[in-house]
Amino acid sequence: MSPNDLTTLDSVKAWIPVTNTNDDDLLTALVTRVSTFVRSWLNRTIALQGYVEVRNGQGNPVMLTQNYPIGSVAMLTVDGITVPQRPPLGPGTFNGLGGYTFDANALYLSGCYTFRRGFQNVVISYAAGFASVPTDLEQATNMIIADWYKTQRGSAVGVQAQSIESQSITFVRESIPDAALLIMQQYKKVVPIL
Repeated sequence: MSPNDLTTLDSVKAWIPVTNTNDDDLLTALVTRVSTFVRSWLNRTIALQGYVEVRNGQGNPVMLTQNYPIGSVAMLTVDGITVPQRPPLGPGTFNGLGGYTFDANALYLSGCYTFRRGFQNVVISYAAGFASVPTDLEQATNMIIADWYKTQRGSAVGVQAQSIESQSITFVRESIPDAALLIMQQYKKVVPIL
């Protein structure tokens, strides 16, 4: 299994269901292949990891990061000046110079700080992603693996129409089942971050 896999062999076998070990090698390969396919389709990394971005300042107090959800920020500099983390707001904290704070998707500057206009003048070192694969995304991955596995084994997956008298069967060949697609759309990165 790869550390970037979005599911496990046991989870897949429980979903299909498969109780023997005859196809473990095939299923293990499908776990890695489908996980790669899903991450590529999502256009993002899911696992929590560190990133360093060098960005152009736009003169705003807010900047979206290329990866999300943001888990922590190790360092932020604008024009070579280190921006401190803003202290928690409360009594007596309004007279400070400000600093940065963040949520799952963006960094926010307050006080005398801004993402000053410039080329490649903002450096952000941060960690983003999920500590563990979201359960719904794992389920979507299991659905795709089951579909690909059953197609490989000759099962009637994706039957669109079947006629008993004329003995004709029409199959729909899709790489992503509809239910899995609905789940995956929640996680897809669709707009490039400027």
